[in-house]
Amino acid sequence: MSGSIRKSVAKIKIVHGVTIRRLPIGAYLAALESICELPESLLSRVFPDVSASDAISRLKNITSDTLLQIIGRGAAALPDELIGFFAALLEIPAEKIRDELTPSEFMDVLSEFWRLNDLSNFMQRARAVIAAVLAR
Repeated sequence: MSGSIRKSVAKIKIVHGVTIRRLPIGAYLAALESICELPESLLSRVFPDVSASDAISRLKNITSDTLLQIIGRGAAALPDELIGFFAALLEIPAEKIRDELTPSEFMDVLSEFWRLNDLSNFMQRARAVIAAVLAR
């Protein structure tokens, strides 16, 4: 998006009581930090009281019982992790997402965040850069 067009895009919008802002790169990095320990966190929740190496060993030798355990505990843990990530990205308490927004309202918030931060353009450009690097 050109600079003159970019300046006309609102910098703040309120959707369902959530203030959505255009964010600098640093805010994205901070949000990513909130999920950098996601694999370890999920392993510890799926396999409580088991070391990471033992959990990985169980994954290598997966049984139907282990698979059911992973699905059950993982499904319970992942939403909290994702809510935490989006809360960090939106700079709001996780409780606001979990306790106040309906799924439809939450999608409205995420859609507006995507639009306001022009993430479609970013994703297209990132794919082009990655493709060029891989083509070398």
